[in-house]
Amino acid sequence: MSHPFELLLKLQDIDARLDEARRRLQEIEDGLPLQRHQQMLQQTTARLDQLQQQLQQQQRLAQREEAEAAELRSERDRLEKRLYGGEIASVKEMEKMEARIAGLAQEADAHELAAIEALEKAQQLEQAVAELVEKKRLAEAALVQRRAEVEDHAAKLRAKIQMLDGRRGAVVGRLPADLLQRYEFHRRRGGVVVAPIQGDRCGICRVSLPVALIARATRRKDLEVCENCGRLLVWMGD
Repeated sequence: MSHPFELLLKLQDIDARLDEARRRLQEIEDGLPLQRHQQMLQQTTARLDQLQQQLQQQQRLAQREEAEAAELRSERDRLEKRLYGGEIASVKEMEKMEARIAGLAQEADAHELAAIEALEKAQQLEQAVAELVEKKRLAEAALVQRRAEVEDHAAKLRAKIQMLDGRRGAVVGRLPADLLQRYEFHRRRGGVVVAPIQGDRCGICRVSLPVALIARATRRKDLEVCENCGRLLVWMGD
């Protein structure tokens, strides 16, 4: 049967594993393991929305420019019919109309050029949008997979915590109340509470221990305290 002092080391090991399991479970519940995947998906979605808006703007611009060009050419055609249809008798008025027809043709050409440029930009944006749509799909799939992995890990951690809680209860039940109270008091400070004596040194801070302290520790009547790090010292025997 283990000595109560040795049980403290076992209890400390269980508590350390419990603390780690609970810390990792808390990270999962806080969503930390999914943050990178969620951020990537959010960034991709935001960029995709931005490009889709730009694409729509270029498509609408191309439509407006094409419509404006068509309207100008229609007006030019109408004036040309009048000009060459014999309706205009005055030379001055004919020259004025010819200048107007030439101006309409230039304006129409400018709008058609603007429409072509908008369509070219739209084509580039369509390619970029298609690539981002695929990237978003992959990011969504990766997030789903990662979430399943995390949920599975969380279930295993909960089972581990339950198992360790059971082991802790069994060890605690074998400890004297005053010894457990002293351990819990020191544990509230955080970190390692109990250190094994290894040779003539503290098993944690590795400072040499006084001979008299080691002699008292070997009798196992009371817990000694490391004068350097303040941890409870346990003699593990030869």
